[in-house]
Amino acid sequence: MHSLSSVSCSVSWVHVSSQRRPSTPTNTESQRPGLNARERRANFISITAVHHHTASWLGEHLAVALEAYHPRRVAAQSAHQHLTPDGAAKRGRSRTLSSGQGLQPALSPTAIRKRLLDPKRLYLALSVDDLHPKTWGSYWDHFGKRLVELIRIRPGSSVLDVGTGGGASLYPAAEKIGPRGKVIGIEVCEGCLKRTSAEIERCGISNARLLRMDARNMTFEDESFDFVLSGFIGWDDYFDFESCRPIADDVMMSEICRVLRSGGRVGISGWAVQDESTVLRDLLYEYLPSDSPHRKGIAGWSHRETPEGWQMILSNAGLAKIKTFVERYVEIYPSEDAWWSSSFDGDWKQVAEDLARSGVVTIQALRERAFEMLSRYKRADGIHQVRDAVLAIGTKP
Repeated sequence: MHSLSSVSCSVSWVHVSSQRRPSTPTNTESQRPGLNARERRANFISITAVHHHTASWLGEHLAVALEAYHPRRVAAQSAHQHLTPDGAAKRGRSRTLSSGQGLQPALSPTAIRKRLLDPKRLYLALSVDDLHPKTWGSYWDHFGKRLVELIRIRPGSSVLDVGTGGGASLYPAAEKIGPRGKVIGIEVCEGCLKRTSAEIERCGISNARLLRMDARNMTFEDESFDFVLSGFIGWDDYFDFESCRPIADDVMMSEICRVLRSGGRVGISGWAVQDESTVLRDLLYEYLPSDSPHRKGIAGWSHRETPEGWQMILSNAGLAKIKTFVERYVEIYPSEDAWWSSSFDGDWKQVAEDLARSGVVTIQALRERAFEMLSRYKRADGIHQVRDAVLAIGTKP
């Protein structure tokens, strides 16, 4: 019998959205002012691991730009700080100059080009958005990063990401493990495979790759990974969270434990509350016939997972040191139109279009009814939509 523990986190994360569309890739990180040179270098290198040809292109063009000025009159103290990992402020310190002189750069354009052309010494930390992998953004990225933080991945580790999707957990894991580690994502969704694989290739992330593989029948050897992550893939085929009981043999969790090394950790996330899904579920239920096959799918998209359920799932799999966390993310939409543009998508939209084709209700009527239902979520600053996530961690004995 394994000891169980549960931790409920009361921290809420609030995000003000102008208009979010999860199906549209967005930048996974915003540029954060105030980082020192060492932090910029670490933040940049650990995520991007840029291809040599990319480094060469940047080096050549930046050096050309520097040479457009007189090589001894480059007033670029702040840019110089971006180019050196340590002591940049000291070496690039401005000094009193006579008329007609500029700041003396610590490195000549030739030396800068040499450093930039060497991918092993890639000190570049410029705000180049194109070198950051693009994901679904918003709460996906937030909870993906939180899962990686809670599982405490070590540098040099081997990590498996089950159901990678847009890479919300894969990219933070790749950052944590560094160049000596590896992270493998598996996915069965063709669209996710193509898009995320393309981002890995585009950004030159050398310590991550994506494979087409079913988590219920993985081809990896036993005990291949130090950590296994899985974010929001749903467990309702194996477990009824409402009654808190298993409903089928959990072949997926069995496979996860098989490929996990002894002493390794599993990190899983699932939805406890989704206001958007609740609104859309109630909206479509008003118009769907009681025998519609869509009802089962909608129930799965909007089901609620619980800390107690995840404790039982991980315990039944033989895992120990189980901890569960519940964390909240609040999305604030500026208007009903912004909410509709963001939320009315994917499978929800497909069901609504089926209703419209059958003459039951028009899309415009659904939209107007949804706006009425949103009134209870409306505040002075916009439409508040809560997403509570359950994050569960377990260790293989």
